[in-house]
This record gives sequence, C-alpha cells and structure tokens, in this order.
Amino acid sequence: MQQRQKSRDISVGDLFTNLQLEYISYKVRELIYTRPEDKKKFNDICGKKREKIEAIASKNCLPTIFNNSNSQEKYSRSFFKDWGLPNFQYRDEYKKKVYGWWDPIYYFKDKVDIKYNNGKEVFLGSIVRYNAYDEVVSIDIEGKITEVQLHLVSRIFSEDFFNKIFE
Repeated sequence: MQQRQKSRDISVGDLFTNLQLEYISYKVRELIYTRPEDKKKFNDICGKKREKIEAIASKNCLPTIFNNSNSQEKYSRSFFKDWGLPNFQYRDEYKKKVYGWWDPIYYFKDKVDIKYNNGKEVFLGSIVRYNAYDEVVSIDIEGKITEVQLHLVSRIFSEDFFNKIFE
C-alpha cells in the first residue's frame, strides 16, 4: 500500500491554527457571496474543515473555535483586521488569484455599512461602488460620495454575523 503524500509539511499546531483560519475564511465567504452554488461549495468546504479541526482537537485535547469563546476571540482578532480586508486564507497561488479577486468584490459590495477612518476621525457610511482595479470604494457619508482606499474602511457586521461563523 502506497503512503499518501502530505500536501503540507507543517507541525500539528500550525496545521490546527491554519485549519481554523481557513474555516473562518470559507465561512465568511459563504456568508458574503451571493451565488447559491458558491454558498453551497463554501458550506461543503467548511464541513470538511470542521471535521478535521474537531478530529485534531479530540486527539490532542485542544479547544476549538466551535467550543471555546477564547479561541473564537483569538481567531477572530487574527482574521478580522481593524481596517481593510480581513486576512482571508488561500490554499495555493491559484486560489489566491481567483478568490483574491472575488473576496473584496463581495466583502465590499454595494450598500454594505462601513466605517471610514480619514486619519482624524471615523465616519459611518455605506458603499456605493467598489472599484476592483484601483482597490477603491465610493462611500456615501450623509449624502456625500467620497472615494477612499480599502485600507481606510472597515465593514460593519451585526453580532448575528459573528455567531453564524462559529455555529
């Protein structure tokens, strides 16, 4: 019987961390993408990643993002940045190219609520348009449209959104 090659050569701890961040990445994609076939694909991937995470946790007596609020907070802080895109995980360069293009389009889609930091103060607004080529969003702040770079905005989510990630 031929032994299967590992696709990654990392420690169990690093694998466990990566799997949980990958799970969050795919769960967020499932929640923000709009096409039913994408949602199903991401849900299926999440199911497989969850199985692996829970198997490693069971074997090594480790807390996970599914059963421990400290783990949820730790991984949420690692994934979601204060400003700009979150730290989406990509399995390889091809996935990075494909999802790296689509992730910001769905993450900063029209009409989502955001915070904008101009360096002096923070404003609340909503996205009017995302320009993928320039990585700029047009935002509506009290009826005035302003174009800003992605690293100056942060998407606002409901508490329910975060609960869905760790269900």
